[in-house]
Amino acid sequence: MTRPLLSIDVEAEIRKLTGQRFKTPADYAVELLKWAAAQRPMRIDISISRACFSLSHDGDGLSPRLTRDLSALFDRRRPDDERHEALVTIEDEAPELLAAFAVPGCRVRIATPSGTRVTAYEYTRDGVMLRVDAGDDDRLTISIRGRGRDIDLERSLLREAGRYSIVPVFVDGERVNHGPKLDDTVVQVDLRNERLHGVVGLPSKSDLVRVVRLKRGIRVEEKLLASVGGMILHAVVDENEDDFDATSGTLRRAGRRLYRRMAEMYDELTDDRRARAVELLLTRYEHTREPELLQGIRAFAVASGQPLDLAGIRRFAERGALYAISLDEPLRRYDLSGRTVLRLTARQRRFLEKELGAQLSVPALRRGDRGFFAAVARFRKSLSERLSPRFGGSAGRPVADEDLSPEERGFLTAVRAEIRAGAFSLPGEARPFGLRFRMAERQRRPLVRVERSDGANEYRVSRDHPLVRSMVDAYRVSPAFLYPALASLAEGHDGYADTRAEAGLGALARLT
Repeated sequence: MTRPLLSIDVEAEIRKLTGQRFKTPADYAVELLKWAAAQRPMRIDISISRACFSLSHDGDGLSPRLTRDLSALFDRRRPDDERHEALVTIEDEAPELLAAFAVPGCRVRIATPSGTRVTAYEYTRDGVMLRVDAGDDDRLTISIRGRGRDIDLERSLLREAGRYSIVPVFVDGERVNHGPKLDDTVVQVDLRNERLHGVVGLPSKSDLVRVVRLKRGIRVEEKLLASVGGMILHAVVDENEDDFDATSGTLRRAGRRLYRRMAEMYDELTDDRRARAVELLLTRYEHTREPELLQGIRAFAVASGQPLDLAGIRRFAERGALYAISLDEPLRRYDLSGRTVLRLTARQRRFLEKELGAQLSVPALRRGDRGFFAAVARFRKSLSERLSPRFGGSAGRPVADEDLSPEERGFLTAVRAEIRAGAFSLPGEARPFGLRFRMAERQRRPLVRVERSDGANEYRVSRDHPLVRSMVDAYRVSPAFLYPALASLAEGHDGYADTRAEAGLGALARLT
């Protein structure tokens, strides 16, 4: 008998679908959790030990067809075309279930309710399927025994994947879910429409857009994006369909409402949340110029009296010189008589000087603070503040282009081309000529630091920062990712504002 010219390598298909698609040895456990969540359970229990991984739930059991297809797929005595057809059917009905067979040399036991009884089967990768005693199982249970498991990673990934679930998820007896909520925000609001539900908020610390996407309550993806248009938000969303463009539109609208709401309830916030609210509002205002973001917000402290809002400061500026000192400086050092003196953070000072187009004066010192050494100390502090680079302090060690990977060189070349051609403008840089962009080592934070070199600014990009590595990987996949990368490197500045039609903007651009 001659061998067919075209044959189906079912074993290769099984290897590809059960294990080779996973990044870590523990990803199979998360896939099984996704499958369990789709079976409409009221509770999911997971037990992890060195000997065995076990998942059980009280949702739907396996259909008779799925049970037969699993038996056919792992029976090497069956014809290849029959096994291939069974594999296709399983892919259509329950593709996550194949993850149970990802552990090398595993034995998989599945107990499933069937009418009033529970039936149990044991599958092996060597082509044997046995019907076994169901024991005490009264719910659908999947147990996996095999080599090469990482039980610590399994626990970690399952806790993270199940934390937003509404359905209770227990790992080794500990409940790990708390529903779709955000832990650390200044203000947040629930989301619900015909295609998604979740929560969106303005974060207390991060300066990135972070979106956790769920499917039936289980985390499937986390997106870290650059702030665009000064909008910084975190969200957890459970979507009925995979359409991130539509989700971005919903988040954009919710973000606008949140910024206005944060401005309206500013006086009700605690002191630490007020400080963060001011940072967020100033950043957003610098991009959008929406008056309501700062209207009536008394965020600028004074040495004596009630804090001022931006309109009040403008009125003082119209009368003459404005005085300001650092918020952390003692008042006793200065002669405050007959003056309104602002007490500002460095961020607030930069904002006001840019907004008013004028330098803020320092009030005269009291007599005891006019000595030589006091003057030297003030000069050093002032010089440090004035020369502090816009994106941080001391830079990392620059790396020569020839020492970069091809992917890093390609990304850096594209960044340089966009800036030097004038397509993407950097804030505070009137001319793109002479600017230099280099990768730098041992500079994990922030993304970019600026060094003055030969009369021009040199922008050093943190080679080791996780977000920079993500930018390089994303650009390698598609040049369209250059836009959010540039926006992130420029602290959310929309450098394509005047050339938007040529920018090739995607969903992220619509978050403005």
